Amino acid sequence: MSFNIVTFNIRYRYRGDGINSFINRAGMIYDKVKKEMPDIFAFQEMVPESLEFMQRVFPEYIITGHGRTKSYNSEGVFTAIKTSTLQLVGNEVLWIGPDPYEPESKFPGQSPCPRTLNITTVR
Repeated sequence: MSFNIVTFNIRYRYRGDGINSFINRAGMIYDKVKKEMPDIFAFQEMVPESLEFMQRVFPEYIITGHGRTKSYNSEGVFTAIKTSTLQLVGNEVLWIGPDPYEPESKFPGQSPCPRTLNITTVR
């Protein structure tokens, strides 16, 4: 079985990001996904506001994942599954650190930002 997959670093909004800010990329992302209609698309640097946008404009997808901080409601990586072609079987988010099930777990010397891995299982 083969899948059509698209990925994006959608860029979260912060001062000084200028043309690369999500607000300036949202239309391009929307057009690309609508043109390709991938079975799976994945995003990094998704924040709650951009997640709400994606859920609103892509109702044909279920979006999994959560933020990388202890609150789970922060910037993170997410995966979208097209429900007409795939069934979501499972989803798990792990922190890349010594205790993958401990929120914000990080290895010594690692970036100040906790890193996560979004494991999405489909059939």
